[in-house]
Amino acid sequence: MQWQIKPFAPERPLDGPLELTIAFFFPIPKSASKAVRLQMINRVILPDKKPDADNLAYLVTNALKEIVYDDDRRVVAQHFTSFTARTQSNIRVRPILQAEPLGYRDMDYLE
Repeated sequence: MQWQIKPFAPERPLDGPLELTIAFFFPIPKSASKAVRLQMINRVILPDKKPDADNLAYLVTNALKEIVYDDDRRVVAQHFTSFTARTQSNIRVRPILQAEPLGYRDMDYLE
């Protein structure tokens, strides 16, 4: 997987806090009816079978290590989604400013 990442990698690994977003796309089963196929394309039906997104994300985060970032501890926000359409993965890694909100408005649950 690293050979696929290297052409898109920064000149030197990113440092500081990072946000990682990965979208996994899986093929539509050949056995799917036209109605189910259309629902999968329109993301009404999402894949909930193996492989699961967190296991795939583990493979991706390890592949990115030392190419895109020096260590996966830099990733402070992760977003993983799975869709059915075609087989591919889209990966985005971006720096997070330390003062930038991560989408959590109410932090009371941390107390």
